[in-house]
Amino acid sequence: MAACAFPSGSFLSATPMGVTMLTEEQINEFVGKQLRDQRKMSALTLSLIAEEINLSPQQVQKYEWSINRISAGKLYHFAEMFGVPIAEFFPVQKSQSVSVKPPTSLRIMKMVNGIDPKHHELIYALLKVAVRLIAGGKHAKH
Repeated sequence: MAACAFPSGSFLSATPMGVTMLTEEQINEFVGKQLRDQRKMSALTLSLIAEEINLSPQQVQKYEWSINRISAGKLYHFAEMFGVPIAEFFPVQKSQSVSVKPPTSLRIMKMVNGIDPKHHELIYALLKVAVRLIAGGKHAKH
């Protein structure tokens, strides 16, 4: 029997009798919780995330609490911002490997969060240069 575990303990399971499917509402709640967890692990505020994605803090909060659904495009931008695969926002089958964000990434995000926002553009520009240098001169996507 294959199973897909949620942190809450509920499962999507495949049995000889068939597959128990999650409802859209359950999936939306899971996605919202993952977004909230990613934000908290990154030590970022609703306002900082909203500004980066060009949304209001209230809209981000509605996504986190699954009051509003997140479009595929917005979910892609959130995944890019947190530096995680988009699959990180969905339930994972136990047989699949789970990618873990390296602790260094979290430390960098926390450091940036502690810097006065008026300097964020400068830090962003510096990181873009560093990414290009590390990638051998290739253009950074951001």
